Amino acid sequence: MKVLLAMALATATFDTPLVHIDVSKYQIPYFIGNRPVRTITCHKALAKPLIAAIQCVRKQEMHLGRKLLINHAGCYVHRRIHGSTQWSNHRWGTAIDINVTQPVSKLTNNQDPALVKCFKDQGFTWGGDWKSKDYMHFEMDIQI
Repeated sequence: MKVLLAMALATATFDTPLVHIDVSKYQIPYFIGNRPVRTITCHKALAKPLIAAIQCVRKQEMHLGRKLLINHAGCYVHRRIHGSTQWSNHRWGTAIDINVTQPVSKLTNNQDPALVKCFKDQGFTWGGDWKSKDYMHFEMDIQI
């Protein structure tokens, strides 16, 4: 699915130029709990590194004998950064929230280091490394 979205400006008006965002559904080879995750909607530039990161996580789970990826909140979500007027990178399909178990305002680090490493090795930035922590958040710097 190709999506036309207004530019990500907090002060956007009807005169704001439109930007083409190439957001599509991709097959993800993964199970969360007992249900297969068949597709995920994300920016096309995120698809290959995301699939590679998830495949790495699967290998680590088999090696460690435990689940590392419990759930996710998807990539493409039309929303602003929590508590801000700025657009989230989820709006562009360039971010994903992994193991979402707590409200954003009460986050603690529940990410296994092996999962974080799999995503970082594919070029993702982890919100757990930020000054204002967002442990569930992984994103890529993709020029739109």
